[in-house]
Amino acid sequence: MKKLIYKIAVFTILIALSLKGADYDLMAHYAEMGKSVLMEKFSIESKNLEIETVYLPRAEQKFPSDIILKPVISAANLRPGRMMMWITAYQGNEIIRRFSVPLNVKVYQEVLIAAEDLDRNETITRENVQLLRIELDREPSYYLTDYSDLDGKIAAQRIRQGNVLRKTMIRQKPDIFKGDPVTIQILGNNFRIQADGLAWEDGQIGERIRVSNRITGKMMQAEVHSADLVIVQ
Repeated sequence: MKKLIYKIAVFTILIALSLKGADYDLMAHYAEMGKSVLMEKFSIESKNLEIETVYLPRAEQKFPSDIILKPVISAANLRPGRMMMWITAYQGNEIIRRFSVPLNVKVYQEVLIAAEDLDRNETITRENVQLLRIELDREPSYYLTDYSDLDGKIAAQRIRQGNVLRKTMIRQKPDIFKGDPVTIQILGNNFRIQADGLAWEDGQIGERIRVSNRITGKMMQAEVHSADLVIVQ
């Protein structure tokens, strides 16, 4: 009797392990399916993606060989974390089932890292940053990934050494900075007046900024014409 009970127990364990292995293979299959969809949709290399199936919706999700599975991931951005893959099962032209498979997505990419402390408004060059491959916690478009991203850019905030550079941390270098002395040129139909002024905000050539006359203190809107000249018309 004891031998019979022992044999039943062993048999039960073997079946459980077999089912567990089958589930694992199926989970790996759906993970690879999801990876292929994301690689094609977001043009990302396989080495930069790690996908895991969170759980199997149903045990009978292993379909016969004549069933075609078409996966879709509707996410607009490649955001790390939980993502849902929807699968439609076809037998010929007939849809026999639709179901969802939750995936856990990890994204890796080379991004720019500050190699030293950078002050606000300091020009960022290739000498004070470096490329490093990391696991992302936001979609890839959130990060700076190429040295050319820094051309003509300055720090929009103080950046500590080792900080991952995000697009919100930099900005285009203005032609005129807030607080710069400027020449104000006021143009009329038959006259031109010139005065010393002060910029009250940053501005690029062609933009309108607030400036003040340094003698009278009068505020006005002027168009940035060069690094030290604004025009009022």
